[in-house]
Amino acid sequence: MAWLDSYPSIFSDADKAPLNEIRAECKPLIHELSNILDSEQRRILKGKLQQYKRKYIQLYYTKHTRTIGEGIDWDKLERISRSNELKRLRDMKAVRGVNPLNLNKLEERILALSKARCTSLTEEHLKDSYRCTWCSFPETLKGIADINSEIEEIHKSVAVISNEWTNTILNEIETYRDNIELLSDPEKAVIVEIGAERRLPDEIAQDSITALNNLFSELREVEISPREIVDFIFSEFSVLDYEAFSRKLEEYKEKILERGEKRNIRIKRREV
Repeated sequence: MAWLDSYPSIFSDADKAPLNEIRAECKPLIHELSNILDSEQRRILKGKLQQYKRKYIQLYYTKHTRTIGEGIDWDKLERISRSNELKRLRDMKAVRGVNPLNLNKLEERILALSKARCTSLTEEHLKDSYRCTWCSFPETLKGIADINSEIEEIHKSVAVISNEWTNTILNEIETYRDNIELLSDPEKAVIVEIGAERRLPDEIAQDSITALNNLFSELREVEISPREIVDFIFSEFSVLDYEAFSRKLEEYKEKILERGEKRNIRIKRREV
């Protein structure tokens, strides 16, 4: 099974050692014509092949189960996906001034991990197929390492994104405090309550989103990709001295200022 070598992070040399040992024992039994003609040697070869199959099935099934099967805390991933915390972030991303980039990446990660899940395989199925016929493990794991660890990182990331967005919104409320008087009375009440408690509601209702966006109406969002900045700076020359580099940066900053007043501009990272 040379294909095992293509997945060293899953099938280590130690994992493959018993299989390689049996393969080495089988080679002389196959390459020598006299052995093939000898019924006793054929019996030995058959036994070795059966032993190889048993060990392969045991290895593959164990790795499959531990990596994407019952050995994974899929319930935790499901709880995160259905959690109030994640729902709250999905609502919060409609507020002007927050960048949904990290949340979008998080959602994509949850989807990728969910698609990798497979709990259908049994050892019996591997008697007729060398791979799982439901998921073709480990092909489904491209770009995915330890799933339990990734689920834990996703769980932590939800809190990190929530704290970042909450601080961003609270800071913007302070920045645009003078605009509160321009809001309707219900909108004022929403903003005053958030400002007084220094926290956002547990549930981000549409009236809260509307009030915040109206308060931040002067804010101008400018989305920029890192590639865009690099391409602009090096649009004329591939090598710049410090002064030329500084001038191109200033040119780019001036382009951004064309979008609005400096105090109202918020620069957001965009992925392309």
